[in-house]
Amino acid sequence: MSSFRWFRRSRRDDLSDEIQSHIDEKTDELVARGMSPAEAEREALRAFGNVTRVREAAVDVWRFESLLESVTTDVRYALRGLVQKPGFAIAVILTLALGVGANAVVFALVNAVVLRPLPYPDSDRIISISQRGHEGPDGGVLNELPYADWSQTTRSVESQSAYDPGQAVLQTPRGPARIPGVSTTPAYFGIFRVKPLLGRTFDES
Repeated sequence: MSSFRWFRRSRRDDLSDEIQSHIDEKTDELVARGMSPAEAEREALRAFGNVTRVREAAVDVWRFESLLESVTTDVRYALRGLVQKPGFAIAVILTLALGVGANAVVFALVNAVVLRPLPYPDSDRIISISQRGHEGPDGGVLNELPYADWSQTTRSVESQSAYDPGQAVLQTPRGPARIPGVSTTPAYFGIFRVKPLLGRTFDES
């Protein structure tokens, strides 16, 4: 039998003896008050509670202590090894830092692009359509004629709009300023449920 098993069995035996000691003490007290030994023992067990549950709770505590002790021992061993080999320690720390940093960057990108929903109502119902030729996607661009044919024949979407990103020059009191913008069809703002702060958006007219 290993020393650990012997130690664990010894602790269980000590716990059983301690529980039995409390029950016997309570039993003697009840017998002294005039109860019969059998009735006093039953009352002592009832007052003590579920013995099995107490034992299981103690075993859980011992398991946690054993795990904590094992982790502490491993950490001490690792620290001693790193102190004895500082060059290796620096290489390990840098490798971990680069790995954690790279994972953090990748997760931030995936979260922003894939996991986090778009900041629009019913964003899961918004799709982007592009055309594909024999040589693959055409840069996400859907030309005017394919869009016109598609918008007249499709029945699977509630509303559709075309847009073309671009830039414009705005004359300000401080001079001209280049601002990003898009050329769109009128339904564009309705799809994203965007309302202007002032005035209204344009329509078909």
